[in-house]
Amino acid sequence: MNNKNKLKKLDSHFEFGLNWKNFSSLIDNHSLIYSQKAFERLGLNNIIKNKTFLDIGCGSGINLITSLRFGAKSVYGIDIDPVCIQTSKEVLLRFTKSKNWKVYNKSIFNVIEKPFKKFDVVYSWGVLHHTGDMFKALNIATSLVKKNGYLCVALYQKTFLCKLWRLEKLIYVKSPKIFQKLIRSLFKLILILALLLQARNPITYIKNYKKNRGMEWHYDIHDWLGGYPYESIDFNYLQLLLKEKGFKIVKTFYKKNRFFGLFGSHCDEILVKRL
Repeated sequence: MNNKNKLKKLDSHFEFGLNWKNFSSLIDNHSLIYSQKAFERLGLNNIIKNKTFLDIGCGSGINLITSLRFGAKSVYGIDIDPVCIQTSKEVLLRFTKSKNWKVYNKSIFNVIEKPFKKFDVVYSWGVLHHTGDMFKALNIATSLVKKNGYLCVALYQKTFLCKLWRLEKLIYVKSPKIFQKLIRSLFKLILILALLLQARNPITYIKNYKKNRGMEWHYDIHDWLGGYPYESIDFNYLQLLLKEKGFKIVKTFYKKNRFFGLFGSHCDEILVKRL
């Protein structure tokens, strides 16, 4: 892919890198603890030791740090956004003394043009549905897993309103900053009203958001509203697809969307092992 086409491709994406860069100064032990708990929940902490690890869409680099802390032999991160790569490097240097990591400004689709080696653990949390071709990206991700290796992905659950959210995200990405701010303010107001209707304290919810989610509320909302390209998948279909590709399901986390996607979607998680 030449530089012109690469820039054109990146221009069609939400600026995830800028969002991660702005958030990176707030990354602390709470952020790292959340990532560690997410790994433990899936059982990755018992799998990663002395293994090679690839994070597709490494974002801020938090999950690379976690994999190193759980004893990975070597870790690699790729991301289409050069700002993410720079942020990952800075965060890794802040939180780990290990030298067993590398990050590349590379699209998942480029690993076909320049073959990447296979890994013991391939990880991609909330990324493949933003590539513009989720099924192709998933197919490539599966091809990077060694025999008896593991794949862990988290993808947006398909909801009744996914088509509407895809349109919203396209509008958001193409809008000037002032209009994006207006959309964010309106969405925050709706969320606060929804919390009140559920007899939940919005102040407490927002205050504890980073502790519970590993991400600050404002940046997470900006990420959700602007997350374009956007695709989603039925979880049963995802499981069937991975079985057909020669994987055994190890662990899954599925939560039904109670509001038919009115307040957005969430990621279902799945850990599978190549037979």
